[in-house]
Amino acid sequence: MRTLLNTTGLASQMGRPAGGRSRRRVFAGSAAAMTAGVGAGCGGAGTEAPKAAGPASGTVSWMYSINPQTSGFDKIEEAFKAKLPNVKLDVLHTPDGYDDKLLAAFSAGNPPDVLRLNDDYILGYKTKNLIAALDKYVKTSGIKREDYFPAVYDFPVYDGKHYSWFLGANMRPMFYNVELFKKNGVPLPPTKWEQSGWTFDNFVDVARRLTQANTQPMVFGAVAYDDTGNEQTFSINNGSPTGIWSKDGRKFTLADPPGYEAIQWIVDLTHKHRVSPTRQQVSDNRGIPTMFYNGQLAMRFVTTGFINDLRKNAPQLSWDVAPVPMKAKRMDEGSIQTYALAVGAKNPDNGWRLLSFFTETEAAKILIDTGYVIPAKKAFAKDYVSVNKAKNSANFELIVDSFNYQTQPNQTLDSQGARRIYRGDNLNEIWDGKVSAKDGLTRVRAQVEEVVAPK
Repeated sequence: MRTLLNTTGLASQMGRPAGGRSRRRVFAGSAAAMTAGVGAGCGGAGTEAPKAAGPASGTVSWMYSINPQTSGFDKIEEAFKAKLPNVKLDVLHTPDGYDDKLLAAFSAGNPPDVLRLNDDYILGYKTKNLIAALDKYVKTSGIKREDYFPAVYDFPVYDGKHYSWFLGANMRPMFYNVELFKKNGVPLPPTKWEQSGWTFDNFVDVARRLTQANTQPMVFGAVAYDDTGNEQTFSINNGSPTGIWSKDGRKFTLADPPGYEAIQWIVDLTHKHRVSPTRQQVSDNRGIPTMFYNGQLAMRFVTTGFINDLRKNAPQLSWDVAPVPMKAKRMDEGSIQTYALAVGAKNPDNGWRLLSFFTETEAAKILIDTGYVIPAKKAFAKDYVSVNKAKNSANFELIVDSFNYQTQPNQTLDSQGARRIYRGDNLNEIWDGKVSAKDGLTRVRAQVEEVVAPK
């Protein structure tokens, strides 16, 4: 899961309480417990995957951070309740400090049954014995790999076992304002994922032609720094062989030349080419999404989670999607929406019921309707395109086709801990132009590698 930095202004909203036997509550557990010691408190008898699911009754808890209205999770709650009325769904909506509060729940010996797990943390949570293998459930459910997109189905597999399940994927196209292109006489971006053209240089030139410095308010050509999927996507597209991490997950390869040069290219959009707003300008204009809604921003690199926001907040805006720019090759990191069953889950059978429900028809229809993710099963791809094109005449075929151009960061033993070091204030200094990307990333390299590959 790639996150949006605070500069976007996309604060998650609390969901309305659901009726019936389901309930959603905001989880505000202590964030004091960090990674250290968590695994020790959750081992023992809970390490084996639970047996096949029994009768459908009882309770199941589900912890996540995503906006329930934007994603459609509020409707998934109700659909699950309707299908399994004797199972009480206890939703722990945790819009702030999610990762720390999740670790605190594990440390306290009270993890949720089903948890939203950042797709980059699977190996670390598996190694710490926090998430259960699902292979017994998968085998007894008659699930067939060929029914799913391989990039999703195979993603959480270690030692032949699934350590997470999934909804599908949030792909990351380049969203753009069609009218700003037409108004400025700029040809629209490509519509296919070809491995030529639409280069970094082309992108800068287009962004420069779209930037209107003398208007009030000012119009900017592009922004790419607020969605952290830029780290893997643009380093790979700049020629890095592995992206953020080495293949074995022990080296911080974003601090190698192809990595830091890609990050510097994004920085230069703001501080050299002047086609992207500074973080202060974003704050002054109420956030990047608002700037896009208001026609102050022509192109934005962000996940498909942005689609429902656009429909809600800018229903008259003419927008479309394009592939990301490239230098050496064109790939794109989509966030695999992964959900896991906790080791120590009090209701593991119902936990699997909820996990498997995420890829069934009822949930898929809801996710298709919001445009939030492409459901994991191939059979739903055509519906994703047709339903969403009926709402917006955008290139949804390109979004589905991006499954064929996936790049995912290699897993490490502690990507979560590493991010606390190289992101945050460190990365903000890079975005603000206070230090170069080379200096900002290489100065923390030793600390980061000590976390992911302790000696």
